[in-house]
Amino acid sequence: MRVNACLYHTIGTSRLSLTALKHCNQFIQNKSFINLVTNRSQKSETIMSSGNGLNASKRDAAFKAVDNHLKNGLKVGIGSGSTIVFAVQRIAQKGLDVICVPTSFQSKQLIRDNGLRLSD
Repeated sequence: MRVNACLYHTIGTSRLSLTALKHCNQFIQNKSFINLVTNRSQKSETIMSSGNGLNASKRDAAFKAVDNHLKNGLKVGIGSGSTIVFAVQRIAQKGLDVICVPTSFQSKQLIRDNGLRLSD
C-alpha cells in the first residue's frame, strides 16, 4: 500500500511536497523494497534471455509477421513492446529495405543499432 501511495503521489502531481518526497525516499531505501525490485528484475532477465517458452513464442510470432507481411519499400511503425526487438532483428536479417518510424527513443535506438532506415 505504501508503494502505491508513493507512486501515485509521484506520478499524479506535477510537483512533490517535501513530506511526500521524504516518504518515497525512505521507502525506496528499505532493504525489502530493494530486494523485491532486484528479484523481479532478475526474473524478467531470465525469462527474456531464455531460448524457450514465452520468449521463443514472441520470437516466432515476430519472425512470422515479418516474413508474411513485409516487403521492400514499405513504411513500418516500430513500437516499444518486447516483441518488436525480434521483428527488427528479422527485418535486418532479411535485408529488407523498409522505412522504420519509431514510437519512442528506445525504438529509435533499436532501428539504428540494426542498421535500418529511420524516418519520422
